[in-house]
Amino acid sequence: MFIRQLFLPALLLLLVCLSPHVASAQIYENVHRPALELKQLDTPHFRVIFPAGEESAAFRTARILEDQYPIIRSLVGGELRRFPVVLNAHNDLSNGYVTPLHFRTEIEIPAIKGPALNPRTGGWLENVAPHELVHALHFSNIPQNSLPHFVYTFWPDMGRAIHGAAPFGMIEGIAVFHESNIVYGSGGRGNYSLFRDQTRAVLSGPQPWSLAQHLNPAFYSLPGNRHYTAGFEFISWLQYTYGMETTRRSIEYFVRYPFLGYGMALRHATGLAPRRLYAAYLEETRAEIAESAQPAEVTAADTLPKTAEEVHIGRAVWLDNERILFAQGTQYNSRPGFYVTDVSGRAPELLLETRQVGDFRFSLSPDRRQLLYSRYHSHPWFENTALMDVHALDLETRRHTRLTEGARLHAPAQQAGSGRFFSGDVFPGFTALRTESETQQLVRVSEGGAVTELLSLKPDTWVQAEPSPVQPGSWAVIANRNGIQALWLVEGDDFEAALSRNPDVGFRQGVVLDAAWAPDGQSVLLSGWMRGTEPAQVYRYFPAAGELQQLTSEPFGATTPDLRPDGGALLYIAQEGSNRVMRVLDAADFGSRSFQPVDFQPELRERFAASRLSDYREDELGDWSLSAYRTGFSWLRPRGVVPVLELAEQQRESRFGVLMSGGDVLRRHSWQAEVTVTDSRLWTEMFYRNTTFYPGWQLEAFYRPRFTSIGLYEERGGELSLPFFGRIDHRSRNSFWQFRPGIAAREIRYADNLFLLPDAPGFDSWFTDISLKGFAALYWRWQQNIRDIMPNTGTVLFVQGERYVYSDRDEGVEGLRFGLNQYLSPWMSRNHGLLLGAEGLTQTRTRLYGTSGLVYDGYETNILAGVRNAAVLRARYVLPLRYIDDGFISVPFFADRVYLALQANYILDLDETGGAPLSTAGRAVYGLELRSSFRIYNLPIDLGIGLGWEPTRGKLHVFGNTR
Repeated sequence: MFIRQLFLPALLLLLVCLSPHVASAQIYENVHRPALELKQLDTPHFRVIFPAGEESAAFRTARILEDQYPIIRSLVGGELRRFPVVLNAHNDLSNGYVTPLHFRTEIEIPAIKGPALNPRTGGWLENVAPHELVHALHFSNIPQNSLPHFVYTFWPDMGRAIHGAAPFGMIEGIAVFHESNIVYGSGGRGNYSLFRDQTRAVLSGPQPWSLAQHLNPAFYSLPGNRHYTAGFEFISWLQYTYGMETTRRSIEYFVRYPFLGYGMALRHATGLAPRRLYAAYLEETRAEIAESAQPAEVTAADTLPKTAEEVHIGRAVWLDNERILFAQGTQYNSRPGFYVTDVSGRAPELLLETRQVGDFRFSLSPDRRQLLYSRYHSHPWFENTALMDVHALDLETRRHTRLTEGARLHAPAQQAGSGRFFSGDVFPGFTALRTESETQQLVRVSEGGAVTELLSLKPDTWVQAEPSPVQPGSWAVIANRNGIQALWLVEGDDFEAALSRNPDVGFRQGVVLDAAWAPDGQSVLLSGWMRGTEPAQVYRYFPAAGELQQLTSEPFGATTPDLRPDGGALLYIAQEGSNRVMRVLDAADFGSRSFQPVDFQPELRERFAASRLSDYREDELGDWSLSAYRTGFSWLRPRGVVPVLELAEQQRESRFGVLMSGGDVLRRHSWQAEVTVTDSRLWTEMFYRNTTFYPGWQLEAFYRPRFTSIGLYEERGGELSLPFFGRIDHRSRNSFWQFRPGIAAREIRYADNLFLLPDAPGFDSWFTDISLKGFAALYWRWQQNIRDIMPNTGTVLFVQGERYVYSDRDEGVEGLRFGLNQYLSPWMSRNHGLLLGAEGLTQTRTRLYGTSGLVYDGYETNILAGVRNAAVLRARYVLPLRYIDDGFISVPFFADRVYLALQANYILDLDETGGAPLSTAGRAVYGLELRSSFRIYNLPIDLGIGLGWEPTRGKLHVFGNTR
């Protein structure tokens, strides 16, 4: 679930109640979606919206949701009626989330790539749909006579959003707890060792995570899913120790009294303070880990050098007997991509900076000189639309080539006998996995680029197809067949017949994760586990002898094996604390434990045809309604009506009224309307945005008061703009642009006057202004590592202008703002950052732009107040002092980091240079800031205190601010 989906509602709830100036600040967001034919499936509790052609996925999702609804309701409470479930088929970068804003869930139909979820649950939809339903019912649990219920009365979405003030580890922990009981004892991430070992490895060490770390997301630490895995461990312990009503009682208590914090909710549900609960939990959990997770003999392997202080390596393979190629995502202080290191321990060298598909299934050519991998390509303007394509890298020349476009392929594999070089549109053929609704199908890409389907297993799915390095037509394949993920060896292309038989290596209570051929093609290495949640280990399967040998005994798992070309050492990834590191194990230290076919070839075919989750509800489908989806006009009905208030100031009256807002479930329409009363007048401000086509359009209209030192103005008018936006595809860095042209018309007149007589000339006259305006910005090649305070590279260029084309009170009114910011990292390994910026402003006597944003807080005042022409130069250097990453539960406070910022600003009033050289005509200030990032009730705050020194004036100014 996206954390930002909860931050925004909580912030808006505070803002809209305290200020009436929010009609132009968009509450319900808009997005662009592909223009597809959509359908709607109505069930007793849900309306499933999906693209035509995805009926199978829609009906399956609906069956799962209706099946799980009463079970989850008993777990977390709540109630749903016609709850929107939006299924998207146009995004390979898959996820699912629930948001209280326009309360709904959205699920990408294509499955998550990689081993993130437990294969034994079944398919992607069996994993994601129940998990998101827990969130939906959780958010809908609004107790009577509570603060959320009061807010819910006026704004239901915001009433639900108050649940977002609870620790995210509790929110995700209870959802993982439920998914782990769908297939009791084997399904869900709670029965998945790759998931649980991330927490177990830390809890068994000298510095276990605190309870606050269990329950709060790790913004600047690894692993990023800590609140999922550690949150589950704690919530599961609570449920089994204090009863299945524990989390529900804590949820309802917290939402009744959110100001008391989650610690009081835990005390209410269990009778113990959080400190005592955590002590008992830690003692019992560490004892369980010591008893069950520790192997009798720990593997004597060497850990290779890392690219950063803490890392998560995706996969590693041998290039030759000395060099190793490995892939990683974004880390603390190193870039994502492919690196090369060796067994001697030299520092890794970046080979190619790039992001990759999450399974990290790249492939080397048989001669190990060419690399195939897949990455995501985002659509220029459609939201959440990233498709996978295959790329090639020549490891000798470092020539990079994109091989497919829009093919939705990943896990490419080159067969023995394929050529070496890729040239233009002619390249050696390879196999890959292609998105097929919620599953993957195996395809072959020919030398001409044509894609041919080899086999679809739907509703089952492919996981890996690894060709033999020496024998063309021999394959080691992994597939998930109704929750059984196992290994088959295939000769030729008759995959269908091969996968209909019993697997060569499969476990009734375990999982085969991945496979790799030995260099001689006589054996296959694989990782997985045989039963329960024991740690994953590396095994070696000898087909001719019918023997399985266990090579590793890692306490917290070993995956992605690769045997050195000479067979003398094994390379694999192991969990070490919160890291996933590379290890090398000499052949002399291989484990000797072996298994016979009775252990790894049980009869599993009956499971392939067994019933799946919710299949028994097939007879209910006839009672459900399927129709074409129509947006209609129901989005005009307000989703929220909340009071707004601006207190009286000097001689002005208080201003009060209501703010209404709404939008449609697909986020193509959004609107706000504010109606307020003051000075015996009714004022209105309205906003509407439409994104049914690209770029869409935005309209603002207003009749509002403007309070000045000489009296009250009435202002009426509107603005029409076209919000263009586009992403620029890049391997690892973010680039995008914005362009917003618009036309505005405004009329203004005096409504009263404190100094002039009411019958003064022009008092009752309207003055009209019509202007053309625009904003353009380019954000070029941004990149930011996990612990960077600001981007370590990137450029921002912007320009904003407005010109009056008609005015009956002033002539030639115009203004222009422009600027350039460059981000650098002088010491990236320590996450230091440098910003160099320049900004200019020019405008006529009638000023269009304020100047406060140009002036650094180190100055005592806004020294550009009223200035028409100005220039600013700035430099800002930031360096982290400490990453705290800890907090409290009884008090809803979590500290993230403390850092130092050094700032230099030079401001020049171009109207007041007086002929002096530009180098001395301005005012310079130097700033030193001590800043801290923290969270209160999950709301991120960056607070700082600083000193500003103007050496030419001898002034020292103390200031504080938030960013």
